[in-house]
Amino acid sequence: MIKPVEKSVYSQHFENLTSEYIEGAAAELERPFEKFRTKHDLSILKKYLVPGNVLDFPIGTGRVYPSLIGEFEVYGKDIAPPYVTFAQERYPEIASHFTNGSFEDPGEPKEFFDNIYSLRVLNNVNDLHLAVVNTSKLLKSGGIWMFNLPPARVTDDLLHTLEVSGLELQDLVSYDWVSSVKEMGRIEAGVRSRFIGLIKRGLVPFFLYKLIDGLMPRKGLSMLVVKKK
Repeated sequence: MIKPVEKSVYSQHFENLTSEYIEGAAAELERPFEKFRTKHDLSILKKYLVPGNVLDFPIGTGRVYPSLIGEFEVYGKDIAPPYVTFAQERYPEIASHFTNGSFEDPGEPKEFFDNIYSLRVLNNVNDLHLAVVNTSKLLKSGGIWMFNLPPARVTDDLLHTLEVSGLELQDLVSYDWVSSVKEMGRIEAGVRSRFIGLIKRGLVPFFLYKLIDGLMPRKGLSMLVVKKK
């Protein structure tokens, strides 16, 4: 039985989103800066995804999964019913693939998914240990789960949780310089702000964004790639 954990304030907030909020957030994904982040996410995900189906968990506004439809059998879960409805209306032919679920209570089916990815969200759950244990139960043997955490949260305790959940760490990718502003000094943060301003005005090509992200010493997030035994 998949064990539920206490819902975080973050999860409770997203549980009560309005459709107007979601439409606005979805529109933001069309801005140049967000398009760059999506393209960068996809470049990492596609390196590790294995053939079969894929679960976008949580769905959110659909940053990634639309680019995977046709190549994978796409599914999605989210705690916010409006996000689920948004996905179902966007892709009615696979509407049944989008369902409610959270890291606190992911639901069924167990041992069904070949791939799961969870972008920029796990650092907000109350109990990372139980969230990892719960989500691991959704993966098939040999399945891949990719998720983000700040580097400071990639600890021995987390590695132990992965092990007891039947997950093996395959790779650890540091990226997303733009998420690490809280760790920056004033000069570095100023450079970052100006650089992102140029991106938002459409004045920076993607290859330069990716190059700068790779060179910057501070990273806001790590992408963990784990495999179910």
